Amino acid sequence: MSTGQPLLRVVNPNQLWAEFNVPTAQVSALAKGAPVQVTFPQLPGERLEASVDFLQPFYEEGESFAKVRVYLPGQQKLAMVGQLVTARASYTTDPALWVPKAAVLDMGTRSVAFKKVNGVFEPVPVTAGITEGNQIQVVEGLQQNDVVAANAQFLVDSESFIKVNK
Repeated sequence: MSTGQPLLRVVNPNQLWAEFNVPTAQVSALAKGAPVQVTFPQLPGERLEASVDFLQPFYEEGESFAKVRVYLPGQQKLAMVGQLVTARASYTTDPALWVPKAAVLDMGTRSVAFKKVNGVFEPVPVTAGITEGNQIQVVEGLQQNDVVAANAQFLVDSESFIKVNK
C-alpha cells in the first residue's frame, strides 16, 4: 500500500446499470424506453423489468456491436455490482418478409436467396435485416408470393460461383 491509495470504493446500489453489446443490425430497432427483461445466470428464474436508457451513438474500430445501457431498479436487491447479466428486449419492426435464416446466403459483400423462377432456383440479391431465432428479416429483394429455397447453402457446392443478374 502507498500514500493516497484508495482503501475502498462506495457504491450506491440504487443506481446500478447494466451495459449490453447489441449487434449493429439490431440496434436500430431499439429506442430509449424500450422494455428489457434482465436475467441472472446465477439466479435461474429471477427477472428484472427495466428499460433502455442510453444507446451509444458511435462504434469503436473493429467492433460489430453497439453498447446499450439499462438502469436496474435497486429496490429488488437482485442485481449486484460486477454481476454478469443477460437481457432480452421487446420491440416491433416495420412490416417485412421473414424467411428461415438458412434461406439467405451471406456472401460477405452481399446476401442472396434462391428464388424459384420457371421451375429453377435462381440467385437474387436481398437486403437482410435483423435475425430473430431461426428467422431473418428480408427488407428488399423478395416479394410476398416468391418461393425460395429453404437452404441456400445446399444449392451451392464448393466449386460454384454465384452469378447474380442484378
